[in-house]
Amino acid sequence: LRMLGIGSRGDPREGTSNPARGSSRKKVYCYVDVLAARELPAMDADGLLDPAYTIRVLDQYLTVPASDNKTTSPSFMHRAKLVFEVDLEDADERGGLMVASRVPMPPVIVEIMDFDESPNRVFDRGDSFETVGTIVVKHEPTLHNGVCAYGFLDFDQATAMREASGAEFSREPRPLDLNEMQQAYWYSLDSPGKAIFDAAAGGVDKSWHSRPRVLLAVGYSLQDLP
Repeated sequence: LRMLGIGSRGDPREGTSNPARGSSRKKVYCYVDVLAARELPAMDADGLLDPAYTIRVLDQYLTVPASDNKTTSPSFMHRAKLVFEVDLEDADERGGLMVASRVPMPPVIVEIMDFDESPNRVFDRGDSFETVGTIVVKHEPTLHNGVCAYGFLDFDQATAMREASGAEFSREPRPLDLNEMQQAYWYSLDSPGKAIFDAAAGGVDKSWHSRPRVLLAVGYSLQDLP
């Protein structure tokens, strides 16, 4: 995957409240793999489009302009890292790093766009982007024995399922291997829904073959990767 730069800070919003007792301000790294899109609607007269996209998390955003290839089924193979700060409970007395939270992380918003270059720059008519579709990826919880955990990439769900509490919120984290830990899903652009990437089935179930869709993998961690 091609690693992109860290997202722009956009318009920072200063928090006015202090962290709750037993919590502190922590830096969270959101890793987003934008892998491919298929069956996007034609936006230009030639039946194609110039695909571009924006990733946004809170006040962090990253815009990736269109390449020179006009297509309705682009392959991006990009990895982005966006960094933000939130109030999280502190690790327990045993130390280690937070690998799961009792509250979800902010959603990741991915907007697929068609880039249109200005036909006449003499009159200062700027380039423009037209939205093709928007996807909101929410931080999904794991529920076991009445304990709700929003896992980071460092969270070993198989181990947590064996714990009496159902979730271990702090421990020595696993080394981050995004290629192994990230799970890719196809997200539909024409209606709510997602389908896991299934290489054995050609990537996705046949019922999805004609649907406009984007292949994404999203994960959160307190560990930073260069």
